[in-house]
Amino acid sequence: TFGSGAVRGQLGAAVVAPSVNAGGIINAVQDAAIAAASPGSIVSIYGTNLAGTTSDAGGMEVPMLPTGLNGTDVRIGGRQAALFFVSPNQINAQVPYETAAGDAQVFVVRGGDSFSAPYTLRVGPQSPGIFVTSLGAAVLKNADFSLVSAGNPAAANEVLSIFGTGLGAVTPAVASGALAPAGPPALAATKPAVTVGGREAEVLAAALAPGFVGL
Repeated sequence: TFGSGAVRGQLGAAVVAPSVNAGGIINAVQDAAIAAASPGSIVSIYGTNLAGTTSDAGGMEVPMLPTGLNGTDVRIGGRQAALFFVSPNQINAQVPYETAAGDAQVFVVRGGDSFSAPYTLRVGPQSPGIFVTSLGAAVLKNADFSLVSAGNPAAANEVLSIFGTGLGAVTPAVASGALAPAGPPALAATKPAVTVGGREAEVLAAALAPGFVGL
């Protein structure tokens, strides 16, 4: 038996697939494409149609970053990344701590079924970068927590705190997207080397900043 029928309805607006720019994944503290990221590091992704609207998870001081904002999520090495911020042209995310070293495929997903083309991101043990303020690098004097600047220079034998991201694995381990604990501190598994004016500085400690994500 054959027949025909009519169905009434209308189509919704087409969702344009997200697209990541060439060289569009950068260390969040720098303004240039990075050769590699590292587990736990903060990255910025630039492109088009990355999200329908702008949404902020609450900075780096939220109890647990979400893995989806406004219907957008990012998958790095097959794992959903914790998200700080999404907008049509920029996403700030944390590389999952579980991401294995090597080439990781990055996808931006909108609406659950609209995928960007894969972006290949090299993941290494560390990818250090120092955050920058309007006055320069985010380096503070421990004595009074003042920012080191041209008008407030550091002096020999002063203890300084450098704020950045990308020091890699930590111990004890911290879940991706979770606030770093106050105690015991989450220490970098590999202590970084620091030079000031070409001279090696003594590194007293390297750890995640308590109460923040990826800092």
